[in-house]
Amino acid sequence: MFFSSRQDQIITTLISFSKLVSSLIVEKDCSYRLLLRGNPYLDFYHRERMNEINDRADADSSTQTDSVEVVFRRLVDTTTPTLSEGNKSLEEMYAILALPHDGFLSQHHVGEHLYAQIASVLSPPTNSNENLQLRTLKNQLLLRYFADGEKVLQHLASIEVIMDATRAGGWLVPSLSDEDSWRSALVAAANYDILRPETFRRPENKMRHLNQRQYQVAKAIKKLRSLGYTVAIKAGQAEIDLVEQKRISEDIEAHIKTAGGLKTADFLFRRLTKRYDPNQERYHTVRYTSTTGSDREPSCPISYLLNLCVKNVTATQVSSKAQVKVALKKAIKLATAYAAAFDLEPYNTFETLFHSGAKLTGFLQELSIYDAMFNLAQARPSSMEKELRNLFDWLEDDVSLQHFGWTVSQAAQVLRAIVEMSCDVRGPFRLTFNELASRLPDIEQSSIAAILSVFSHPIGTANRDYQLPYEQTKVDFWFKPLIEQTPNSSYILIDRSWCAPAFYEAVVSAVRDKVPETDNNIGLAFERLVKSELTAHGVRVVSGKYSVNGRDGECDAVIETATHIIFIEMKKKSLTRKARSGSDVDLFYDLCESLLAAQCQIGRHELLLVEHGRLDLHDGSSNHCIKLNGRAIERVALSPVEFGALQDRNVIEQILRTVMTSRLSATDRKNAVRVNKVRKKGEELLRQYEEMASLKPAAKASFMNYWFLSLGHLLTILQGVSTNDSFQSSLFKTRHITTGSMDFYFERSILTALT
Repeated sequence: MFFSSRQDQIITTLISFSKLVSSLIVEKDCSYRLLLRGNPYLDFYHRERMNEINDRADADSSTQTDSVEVVFRRLVDTTTPTLSEGNKSLEEMYAILALPHDGFLSQHHVGEHLYAQIASVLSPPTNSNENLQLRTLKNQLLLRYFADGEKVLQHLASIEVIMDATRAGGWLVPSLSDEDSWRSALVAAANYDILRPETFRRPENKMRHLNQRQYQVAKAIKKLRSLGYTVAIKAGQAEIDLVEQKRISEDIEAHIKTAGGLKTADFLFRRLTKRYDPNQERYHTVRYTSTTGSDREPSCPISYLLNLCVKNVTATQVSSKAQVKVALKKAIKLATAYAAAFDLEPYNTFETLFHSGAKLTGFLQELSIYDAMFNLAQARPSSMEKELRNLFDWLEDDVSLQHFGWTVSQAAQVLRAIVEMSCDVRGPFRLTFNELASRLPDIEQSSIAAILSVFSHPIGTANRDYQLPYEQTKVDFWFKPLIEQTPNSSYILIDRSWCAPAFYEAVVSAVRDKVPETDNNIGLAFERLVKSELTAHGVRVVSGKYSVNGRDGECDAVIETATHIIFIEMKKKSLTRKARSGSDVDLFYDLCESLLAAQCQIGRHELLLVEHGRLDLHDGSSNHCIKLNGRAIERVALSPVEFGALQDRNVIEQILRTVMTSRLSATDRKNAVRVNKVRKKGEELLRQYEEMASLKPAAKASFMNYWFLSLGHLLTILQGVSTNDSFQSSLFKTRHITTGSMDFYFERSILTALT
């Protein structure tokens, strides 16, 4: 979706092939480059396969696509095929097309000839920067067909033939300014349509099924228009200007106020109850895709609605039951249509695969913004007490009491009490100070009050400035789990699973403000916690420093089995709010400091182990010898927090391939340092990959042994584990199978049920 303010201060786009905010240039194999420029985050502008960056990059994509559509439709309308609909004899076709033959005639031979003709005449010069984006044009025509009811089936059939014929070249074709070439190609396309009308002439139900994503965007456009909102179709996407966006979001919020923020949240969580997994203590709000397309309705943007509920949780508007029911229905329908118009939701599994180079940037932005709008960031409530105690085991009680008036142990006890009080409740839960204090007689009430002030948002402050779905930098609710309902007396926990991560965020924010080196201390505590959890489940884990021929390093954790050596490297970097909003630079930098940094470290360990056959680790007074002995190596990057779909194994592979085979550079000096760091990590990974190939020339190129997990993922893997071998088996449960949901927990639950 493309959004623009009248003052041109913000241009926000959220679409797969034509938009993307950026201060980043991605060059793939030196053959094309992608310019993404504009606001440092939120808005993005996407151009595929550009050979040169020049003033043309600043041109208005929407206007260009509109004019391209007009020219393309004119060319199709004025093109006459040389073959005849009435006479389809092969002899006549061969004669008309001047095809030689030896007496054997076939439709296949004619089709191949027509495809070769199209590919030949639409082969652009290698230095051309005037390439037509066929997919964008196709999407534009599909939206015209589904939303506006325009008669463009013949135009769509022509572009389908051309896209199929030029697939091998990546759909890279010259612009329509080369009318002679295009007319020749369109004649061949029309001839092919006559030869094989069953291939691309499709009835409406088939069109809907094969183009489900564009169909749902078109339905959203029609819905919004029917409600009185202005929505245009430009550049193959819905276009809503910023003023109209705000009007839509204000109307959604007005419906929530009528129903009541708390009642709306309760209603939404009751709808989610059937997706709740009691074993994992979380809701499965995931992407549902199919390998053949999915005839289903768009998903409700649950996270967007709940964040608006949080903003209005203390709304006091009085409404009847009938008014509440109507308001709930209106809020959900409007928000669903609004979100569907963003065109972020995949319907076909293949939409999430095979992104690299320039395309990957927009894909990652879509994943992050989708997660922020549709998915709930959650944690296992019953694990939070242990995590809090362990991650802050370095904070002395006297220091904590001096700065905050409470200790980490006391905060953990308050957390546990809240979790226990809400254990049977899905959705909003109200607790009072007196109820909490009665459960904690050993903690002074002044300390409980101080802890609750850290855990709770004051009345009317949570998400106060939040309005538009992609404004994740204005979502502050996840920094504190509670909302104050009555000053110093009663509090609301919107949902225990959704709010669980905020207990940690609240404490770390408070401590970071007062105690130096907080982040470094948490990083070390994170390593201790991971090793402790592994050991508690019977997993023998070793770690330590090494020095091999002047090359020094340190392994955070190594787990050995008879067949595998599993390296685990831990990085405390989290996914920032700017990255969740779609900032390409922040996305790549956050991944650089977590996934890439960890994999680079593991790569150094692996190279030395393969080259020398052993790695001697020294951990204080202990020594450990890791011998390769022909075993395979698994590489696990581990983060204390979750990155959502960015941790999906298919996505990881696409990220790694791109940073290794592409060159990244910043379009402005402000981001140059961070982008340069990402580029260097990619170069290091590529060097390691090439060196490994020289050491093991028979090895197949694969990223199947690369992982990017969170602490929550690890704790889930450890369920039922009692040995090193059972840990490997549990880790591998989702190694070779995916549902396309891009959700670790959902896939674990499905495969666990099947086995």
